[in-house]
Amino acid sequence: MNTISETDFRRFQCQIGEFLVTRYPFFSALCFALVCSERASHERYEGFPREYIFIYCIVSVIIGSMMGSKTQRSLFALIGSALYLINCILTQGADLQLSEWLRARLISRDTALIGCNFVIASRAHENLIRRYRLRNLYPAGSRLLALHILFYIALLYYSPQDKKAFLSLVPLGNITLPLYMCIGLTCSITQLSDLKISLTSTIIIILHLILVVFIDLDFRYWTSCKVDYWMQVEIVAKDVTIFGGLMLINYTSNLKKKS
Repeated sequence: MNTISETDFRRFQCQIGEFLVTRYPFFSALCFALVCSERASHERYEGFPREYIFIYCIVSVIIGSMMGSKTQRSLFALIGSALYLINCILTQGADLQLSEWLRARLISRDTALIGCNFVIASRAHENLIRRYRLRNLYPAGSRLLALHILFYIALLYYSPQDKKAFLSLVPLGNITLPLYMCIGLTCSITQLSDLKISLTSTIIIILHLILVVFIDLDFRYWTSCKVDYWMQVEIVAKDVTIFGGLMLINYTSNLKKKS
């Protein structure tokens, strides 16, 4: 009975992870359009051609539709990775008057999103009869997601805004901060080394949930730090997608342990 319930839970975990990662392109297109609209209302220059906004939104919707319908999902996951990379270079490299720490927050999440798409493209979480040709992308995706927590720990150490947010918003922040950094650093390095993926991915999921629930969802704090409202919404959407990618990694690692 316990085995059946555990199997059902793992299957549900995989479905949720897939859903969150494959539906992100729709939210990405919406948030990107609203961020640009918010900047336009304040007469702020985006730093890239206006036509790019329409191209990005259309391509994102196409990618989301194809990934959601499981039509050439691996191919469109790779196209999505390329799109996120181009968008990261173009938007973060443009003169948007962003602080260097906000830029680092966005880049770390874009890196993790590419990792999520690598996990989807690898199809390592699926029970396939034959070894899939892109299965080697799974370790790369796992490492990119581990780097996200590593980047965040670096931000906690160097960024005054992120450190202040953690200390003021997380319960017992003074005690939790060093514990969070030590545990996160250990688990990230362990996952980067492909060791104990099942355990480390579970701990990283918990660490990531602390980041999302207590810190990134506090819109009042981040808007007071001059972060655009819809940009913070986009960051939260990326966080949710990263959570889906981490769930897929945890599911796949447990699947490998049983096989």
